[in-house]
Amino acid sequence: MTKKEKASQMAELVRIWKEGGLSQKAFAHENGLKLAKFRYWIQKQHNPEPEGPGFIQIGGSSVQAIGLRYPNGVELSLPLHTPVSLIMSLVQAF
Repeated sequence: MTKKEKASQMAELVRIWKEGGLSQKAFAHENGLKLAKFRYWIQKQHNPEPEGPGFIQIGGSSVQAIGLRYPNGVELSLPLHTPVSLIMSLVQAF
């Protein structure tokens, strides 16, 4: 089953639940669903994710460096084109 098919199936179950008179717990039990998973799909339908890319490009930036501040107060200023792998290793170092 694809993600779209699963989402469609769960949306239909949420619709049926809303039209019925059962509690979430009772409906989930009757339909062989885990209550937490059913609540996840109810919430997902209530707050749908926007379609399209998760990130968007915004206008030009005047950022010249990437700042990294550790909890002990030490601050690093890295060139803008520092490889992500290096930044990740520096973040995990603390």
